[in-house]
Amino acid sequence: MRNQKIEPDAAAKNYMGINAIFADVVNTAVYSGECVVTPEKLENAETEVTALVYEGVDSSVTIKRLRDNRKFFTNIKGDKLSFVIYGIENQFYLHNAMPVKNMLYDILEYVSQIDAKRKKLNEYRKSGKPKKKLKEGEFLSAWSPQDKLVPAITVVVNFSGKKWSGPTSLHEMFSNKYPDVSELIRKYIPDYKIILLDPYAMPEEEIKKMQSELKEVFQFIRASKSNRKTRKLLETEPKYRSMSSDAVVLLNACTGLSIKAEENEEGVVDMCKAFADERKAGKREGKREEGAKLLGNYMKNKNVSLETAMRDLGIPLEEKEKYLRYFKEENKN
Repeated sequence: MRNQKIEPDAAAKNYMGINAIFADVVNTAVYSGECVVTPEKLENAETEVTALVYEGVDSSVTIKRLRDNRKFFTNIKGDKLSFVIYGIENQFYLHNAMPVKNMLYDILEYVSQIDAKRKKLNEYRKSGKPKKKLKEGEFLSAWSPQDKLVPAITVVVNFSGKKWSGPTSLHEMFSNKYPDVSELIRKYIPDYKIILLDPYAMPEEEIKKMQSELKEVFQFIRASKSNRKTRKLLETEPKYRSMSSDAVVLLNACTGLSIKAEENEEGVVDMCKAFADERKAGKREGKREEGAKLLGNYMKNKNVSLETAMRDLGIPLEEKEKYLRYFKEENKN
C-alpha cells in the first residue's frame, strides 16, 4: 500500500474493522484481557442504526445514527447460543457529551430490535393468516415475555493525542450545585458509564496483554511524543519490522508522522527503516526550506535571478530545478 493522505476517521474505521483488532479492543476494554470474543465469530453489521420512535398508535419519528464500527458476535457453548452486538467509536477529539452519545447508540440498538418484532407481527397480520391472540402488554409493544433483547456494548477508543479528560459517566454530567438534592435524585437515575480504551492512560502491563498488532500501535502512540522513546521502542521491539500497512496508516493519522506504508516482498512494512527514512526526509526538507528562504531573500534584496543568487551563495547549480519546483509550489499556496 503506497503512502497517501487518508482522513483519521477513515484510517481508524478501516483498521478497527479488522476482526482480530476489533476482538482485541473488546476483550481488553470489556473483559480485562480475557479472550472471550474471538475473531472468527465476529460478523460485520450495518453501521447505520435506524429506529422508529412512536408518538401514539399511528405516528412515528425515524432516528438514524452512523456507528464507526459495528459487529455481531455469535457464541455457541454446548447447546446454548448467544448473541452480542459490539460497537466501537473512534475519538480523535475529546467529546464532553460522550456518555449521552453512547447511551443513545445503545438505546437505538434495543429500539430497533423491538421495531423489527413489530414489523414482523404487522407482516403476519397482513398475510391473511389466522390472527395471533396477543397477551396483555403485547398490543402496544408487540413484545412478549418470551422475547429477549440482544445485548449491545459500545467501546470508545481514544485517539485524541492526550489522556481523556471528559466525563465518563452520565452522573458526572449532572450539576453538583446542591449536593443533598443531587444525591437523592441520582439514586433514581441509572448511571450510564462509557467503556473507554485510552492508550494514553492505560498501564503498560495492560497494553502488553493485548493479543494483536494493536499492542504495538498503542505502544507507538504513547512513545510518539518523544523521539528518544520512539527510537528505543523501534530498536527493542522486533514486531515493528513486520507491521501491516493499515497499522502504519493509522499511526500516521494519530501522530502526524509521514511514515511510508509501503509493503516489502513479504507483504509487511518495516517501520524501523520507514521511520528512519521519514526522519531523513524531514531533515532534507528542512534544509531545502532553509535554502529556499535564503535564496528568496537574496533575489529580492539584490534583484538578481535564481541562477545568479545560487552562484553567489555557493549553492550547486544542479539543484536549480529542485528550487524552481519549490518556488512554484509555494506560489500555488
